[in-house]
Amino acid sequence: MKAGLVDLKRIYEVVRAKPTCYDSSERPKVFGYRKQAEQVVAQVPEVKGVYLWGKYDRRCYWSSIYFGLAGLGKTKYRLKSRLLEELMDEKSCFWRICRSEKHIIKAREDGQKARTRAVRKAGATHIIWVATPNLRKRQVRELEADLIEALNPAANIVHATPPSHIQKDAIAIYNAFRKVIHAHRDCACPVYLK
Repeated sequence: MKAGLVDLKRIYEVVRAKPTCYDSSERPKVFGYRKQAEQVVAQVPEVKGVYLWGKYDRRCYWSSIYFGLAGLGKTKYRLKSRLLEELMDEKSCFWRICRSEKHIIKAREDGQKARTRAVRKAGATHIIWVATPNLRKRQVRELEADLIEALNPAANIVHATPPSHIQKDAIAIYNAFRKVIHAHRDCACPVYLK
C-alpha cells in the first residue's frame, strides 16, 4: 500500500510572514500561500485514498486530528486535489498559531461556519495519506467507521458505529498510517499554538 507524509512546515512559514491577515474584515489574501500549498502536496498522487491530519507533540507522540476520504464516498476529488482543496478552504486553521480561535472565527461575517470547522484542525503539523485505488465504494462507510474509532481524530465530529468485525482493508490502512508515523517520528518538526 503506497503511503506518504505531507509536512506543513512551509505553510506555517507563510503564516508567520503574514500573521495579521485575519485582522481585517476583508477576505484574507496571502501572497505565496497557494504556491506553498501546491508544493507541499506535489508528491501526493491523484488516486483514491484516505488521509489523516495530525501532529507530533514535544515527546514526538502522534495525535490524530482529522480523518478524511478522497475519491471515495461523497468526495469526487482524488488525494492530491482533495488535500490542496482542504489546505485552501481551511487555511484559517494555520493562523491559530498567532491569533485566537475567537478572533479567526469572528474576523468576517461570511464563512464563520467554515472557519469554525477549520480551526478544529489547528496545530496539525503533518498529513499522512494512503492510496487505496482498489477500495470499492460499498466498503467505504464501514472502513471509515473502523478507522475513526481506531485513530480517534479530534476534529471528526460525526462517528458512525463500526461493524462488529474489523475489515482487513481497515487493518492494512491503519498499519500504513502507523508505519509513516513511526518512520518520521525522529525528524518531526512540531509547531505549537500560543
